[in-house]
Amino acid sequence: EFLNLRLGLLDLCSAMRGLGSEMRLTGVVPRANTRSGLHMKNMAKCFNSLASRCYKVYQHFGLVYCQPTRTSLRTFHALCRFLSRTAAKVFAVKMPSKSKTEEEVVVKWPKGDFLHPMTILMQKLDEAIVAPMDESVDPVVRATALTEIIDGILMAPVPFPRGFTVVKQLPIASLRLSGDPENSKTSFTDPTVPLNTGTAYAEEDTLRKEVDVLEVLPYQAFVFYASGTIPKPYFDLADLSFSNVIASYKISYDSPLHPDEELLMEEEQSNQVGPSSETLFKRPSDDEITTVSCPLLPNGNFLVHFESRLQEEGFYKVDVQLGCRDLRCGEWKIPVAEGSQTVFVRVSRTQD
Repeated sequence: EFLNLRLGLLDLCSAMRGLGSEMRLTGVVPRANTRSGLHMKNMAKCFNSLASRCYKVYQHFGLVYCQPTRTSLRTFHALCRFLSRTAAKVFAVKMPSKSKTEEEVVVKWPKGDFLHPMTILMQKLDEAIVAPMDESVDPVVRATALTEIIDGILMAPVPFPRGFTVVKQLPIASLRLSGDPENSKTSFTDPTVPLNTGTAYAEEDTLRKEVDVLEVLPYQAFVFYASGTIPKPYFDLADLSFSNVIASYKISYDSPLHPDEELLMEEEQSNQVGPSSETLFKRPSDDEITTVSCPLLPNGNFLVHFESRLQEEGFYKVDVQLGCRDLRCGEWKIPVAEGSQTVFVRVSRTQD
């Protein structure tokens, strides 16, 4: 995966250098509706996407590899963020932001890698060239500065430690999601799972059609638990010691209680003058993630307690991501068995 990230960085640098050469030769910034203008607009987004991919690799594999490998991944992530900021400044592209102003969108340099040569180079370039740059600077000057920045970064590449050449298979942790026995139901028929034919598969079909579900009332707080075990081989592979488990969960709206309910609501909203149901009922946002931590037992077992509440009726999906926190407060992701990270919630005023 890191090799793919390196190739992606080289491809983006080559494309951005070509756009800078075009702007330097023409002396103007291409219009937004032209092909070059669209490429310039997407260039900063592509570097941000590459930085997100690098951070995912860092979270999933950084714990089991050496310190130089983690340093290279952190530096590579900061480099992608720096090039994204550079592209936005040179091409005068305003990056969308939900709550931050343009002055607050800056590169977060790795705290433990301030003395790394690449980090020092990026800081010097950002302070001297990128930060003072705006639309008032001549396009030829901006394009020339972009070329010099890319050439300087490519001549000082990110190190390639031995950890990237060692293949390690990560052990899978067990994860079980369950609800409070007082207000939960552990099975309901899932009509989307197809049935097999014949009597030999009757027991298998029964198991496949049972899906965990929590039955709750609107506005009522409900509780569910995440339990499991981290295997001993994972502790043996880890380069850093950890004693806390962290679990992040996200709740998303899945479907209405009845198939025709959504169509009826759309027809009512099209004929209704006034506030819609989205303003009356607040659905959980897909970006709203809650994190809970708990201590890890010596045998690798853990039990995490969650509490939430929902307003609107319907089926909701709860996705849980398992991780750990090391002694230096670094957070990492732990792989779990596929299909064990989801539990469904049925919110209804009438409990069957």
